[in-house]
Amino acid sequence: MSALDELTTYFVTTDRVTAPRALAALEAQNLPRPIELVRNVRPLAAAYGRSLACQTEFCAIIDDDVALQPGFLQKAVEELIHVRRSRPDVFILAGIHFTDRDDLIAGRGVALYHVPSLRKVGFPDVPHVARRQRAMAEAMGMSLHGSAHVVGERLRGSTEDIYKRFLWFQLRWLARLDPWYRRFPPSQTLIRAVATNDRDHWAAAMGTIDATLAGDVPTSKDELFRGPLGATVDFESATVAQCRRLVLGAMPRFVRAYLPSFLGLAAEEAARQSMKAFRKLRSG
Repeated sequence: MSALDELTTYFVTTDRVTAPRALAALEAQNLPRPIELVRNVRPLAAAYGRSLACQTEFCAIIDDDVALQPGFLQKAVEELIHVRRSRPDVFILAGIHFTDRDDLIAGRGVALYHVPSLRKVGFPDVPHVARRQRAMAEAMGMSLHGSAHVVGERLRGSTEDIYKRFLWFQLRWLARLDPWYRRFPPSQTLIRAVATNDRDHWAAAMGTIDATLAGDVPTSKDELFRGPLGATVDFESATVAQCRRLVLGAMPRFVRAYLPSFLGLAAEEAARQSMKAFRKLRSG
């Protein structure tokens, strides 16, 4: 009996341009069970939540912007089974090693779960589903394991995909669901946009800025959501000049909206570092 016999795989797609290549790579994994297609389900927590009905011991959730290396799922299931023999608290194996090197790509998009454990946690409907899920699991005594195997390649996608990627990165940070050191600050994306002057980098800068202009967004990622700048753009036909003009024209509004959040989060980080130093001194 193969380890894959106890795996159900869910392919979560919003019909991005990367989906055909990602699905082809998944189909090449030689899975004994049919792939469960989760198509255009919103928001993201609801899409991932389809896996809670899984009838096998393990399930895999694969996003439509990841092209798996041949044989990855076989290795990953075997790894999760092996790890759980000595660490039964592990409820998720996350893919963390990829072959791509692209400053417009981040995130993971691949996770294998122990289904009985997953059902205890579920998928919280917040901007950063995975981070909140992990915090909830840790509170229950469960943990994450990062896979030792190379997953494959994360795919850049369209200009609109890049805008949405950076929009949600920044929304998660503003919602205090990403740590300080993992944010994509507007200054960083703006500097890259000015340096490269290409449409994709201006779209990334637009997404980062739009997250602040949009205000609070309480739900998990919704593919139809746009900020005030992105809502005015047809990314398929937009020019570099149009994207640049929108971003630079919004800077005064952005600075007024962003400064309170930045100062508040900077103060929180400074307080955390001060308490850490104080505890270290006290223990020493």
